[in-house]
Amino acid sequence: MLIVGDYSLSYEESKAQMAMWAILAAPLFMSNDLRSISPEARTILMNKEVIRISQDSLGMQGRRVIKEHGIEVWTRVIENKAFPSYAVVFLNRRDDGMPYKYSLTLDKIGFEYDMGYELSEVFSGQHYGHYDLKRVLTLHINPSGVVMIYAVPMS
Repeated sequence: MLIVGDYSLSYEESKAQMAMWAILAAPLFMSNDLRSISPEARTILMNKEVIRISQDSLGMQGRRVIKEHGIEVWTRVIENKAFPSYAVVFLNRRDDGMPYKYSLTLDKIGFEYDMGYELSEVFSGQHYGHYDLKRVLTLHINPSGVVMIYAVPMS
């Protein structure tokens, strides 16, 4: 059950919980009343892109593909007509209390489409642009937080 908005989680922890529920295709049951939560929690819970990922018609659960340096990387195949899109969660489980700079290439997490992918961050809407399989993606992941990427194959 999602506890986002119940005041026991920080903003970053709330985003992390929502992202992990979506990547795992878990039911989005809330333990609170949307009328009485903070605007930040409401924004997280009502994020249309996260909900769309969570409710994807394929219903495939994501899986952890990397666990290193206190960072976990989870991927989930999202339905697409020609080639699959992906949701990717970079979860910071480090205990040093600092944002962590993490870099990788898309082929390292199992992406295979040679034309590359258009990347955007789900919570902030930040557009990262086009990444081929070997271009290095560098992210800053807040403590106990996530960066959630939506990757769409280039056509």
